[in-house]
Formats: sequence, C-alpha cells, structure tokens
Amino acid sequence: MPTMVFHCPYPLDYSSVAASAIRPRKMLEAFRELGYEVLDISGYAEERAHKFKALRQRIKAGAPIDFCYSENATIPPMITEKKHLPPHPFLDFSIFAYLKRHGIPTGVFYRDIYWRDREYPDRVGRPLALAMTALYRYELAGYDRLCSTVFLPSEQMAAYVPPLKHAEAVALPPGGDIVDEPEAAASPLSLFYIGGLGNKNYQLHKLFEAVKAIPDISFTLCTTAERWEAVAHEYPRAENIRVVHATGEEREQLFARANLCYVSVDPEFYGKFAVPVKLYEYLGRGKAMLAQADTLAGDIITGLGVGFAATYTAEDMERMLRDLAHHPEKLQDAAECARQVRHKHTWRARAATVVEALHAR
Repeated sequence: MPTMVFHCPYPLDYSSVAASAIRPRKMLEAFRELGYEVLDISGYAEERAHKFKALRQRIKAGAPIDFCYSENATIPPMITEKKHLPPHPFLDFSIFAYLKRHGIPTGVFYRDIYWRDREYPDRVGRPLALAMTALYRYELAGYDRLCSTVFLPSEQMAAYVPPLKHAEAVALPPGGDIVDEPEAAASPLSLFYIGGLGNKNYQLHKLFEAVKAIPDISFTLCTTAERWEAVAHEYPRAENIRVVHATGEEREQLFARANLCYVSVDPEFYGKFAVPVKLYEYLGRGKAMLAQADTLAGDIITGLGVGFAATYTAEDMERMLRDLAHHPEKLQDAAECARQVRHKHTWRARAATVVEALHAR
C-alpha cells in the first residue's frame, strides 16, 4: 500500500465548521480515499514529537514513504500551542529536514497571507505586527528551504507571497463534496447564503438592499445566532428576507430549495486571490452562484460557466437579480454546468493534484 505522511501543527477539529478546520480534515480523508496509508503527525507539540519519533523508527526500519503533505496554520507552527506558549521553533522544521535527508518530497499548504495586507499593522498594532511579520518570514524561509512544493489557494496569491528561491508554488484551491439532490425549481428566484458575517469578507449590506427592492424573489441567510446578533442592527429587514440559524437536516432542506447561492469575499485585498471553500461546497451541490465582480471568486464562477458576477453596489446587484428572476433558464444552464464540472473540483481531485505535484519532484 502506498504510504504518505500527513502533517498538521495542531489537532484536527472534527466539530468546527470553519473553513480552516474543514480543509485539513477533508484532505486527510481524500488521501485515504486514494488508497494511501496515512501516517498522521498532527496535534500539539508533544503529540507531534511523539509521532515523529515513531516515524523515524519506521523509516529506519526501511519502510518506504512516498511523500509528506502538510497543512499549515494561520499562525506560524512554532506558536500553535493552546495559548501560543511555549514556542517550539525547531520541531516542525526538524520533521521536514529529516524527510528531506531521506529523499521524501514534502509539500506544505500555505493558507493565508493576511500579514502582507497594508492594514495589518493597524488591526493588530505596529509592535505586534513587526514581531509576527518576522515569524511569518522565518516560517516561509523554512518552507522554501526544506519543502519541494508550497501549495497556495490560487496562482494569484503567489504575487503576494515573498519570492520562493527553491520550492515550487502550485495552486491548490479548496474542494467540495458531491451532493446529489433534486434540482431546485428555477423560478421564483430563491437566493441562499450560508456563512459568516461581520468582517470585511462578509459584507452583505448592498445585497440586502437589492433583494429588498425586488419583492418577487426571496433571500435566506443562514448564520449562527451570535454572528447575526452582533450585526443585525446594520441590516434592513423585509418580508422577502429570512435569517435562520439552521443545522443538520434543516440546513440541507435550505440548500435543496435554493436555485442561486451567494459567495462573499472582500474585493480589496483578499478578493484578488482568495478562493472561498463555500464556492466549492455550492459547486458540489450543483448550484448556480452569484459573486462580486472584480474578485477571483467571481472570475472562477463566470469562467466555469456556473454562475454570475455583479459589481458590489445595490444598483448592479438589483439589476443582476432582476435579470435572473426574469430569465430562469440562465439559472438552469448555470446549475447544469455546475453538475457537469463538479467532479473535477472534489477534495479527492485536490489530493490527486498533491500526489502528482510531489511525485514530479
């Protein structure tokens, strides 16, 4: 049986619905679906060190290892303990260095680059920003020196990452699970959004205004009660707008009834390179999508032919929604296209990309 190492500098969280928690779980499952025996080196530092010792013993005994795939955190791995202390600046790079010495190619998924945003010092304070930036640069330098491949959410993100001298940058967007459900009626227009609210990536104010102006369509927003309570005062209410906090079967029913799903992302910084997990969750369900123009998400959706993009103004959003409400065949065509291409964008397909990239090294 082919064998690979799965490295993650924190415990896998099987209860969280956050994209950062979903991705490593799904990638681990996908490697197993491809037929790999997975040697898991995840957890807090003590657990990783214990698993690394077992891995060294296995390699010394002559067991072949095909490659190592790592999912990094949004903070450097040296400070991923529960309260970030004590730091472990050498543990993870020691793992990668050992694998490199034994000719085992290693790829790491580098998930975020928010520390390169010009607003980062204002958000966290300049002293902390300087300290964290130094740690992020140290982290990237280690990946460049010890890993054969640095996987990024998109090719576009490479322009924001400090140049890599040795490792190859390869795009590895999120994936989705194929969920077969009856095709939703294309009319009347039933818009659905599930996810976060409140920060720059999740601004729905203009969308609310647009929907409110079109009584013949409906919009269902599904988010947690805590998130909604924090921002509810910012949003107008209307009879055709419903806010729910659904989970489980109720959530599945909302998905099934929707014929258009909304993808939200900050168009200023993240929008240039971010690829939301929600995009591929919608795609896996064969849903037509709407996103903001001038974002990578919008480009992907329109490029695949699975949806539409509108400038984030109430006027343009309203124009787009009215057009789709009057021409339901456009929703049907986009949904059909989504069902045709979704198998190319599953988590298993992403794991296969990793295998191809690391075997090529």
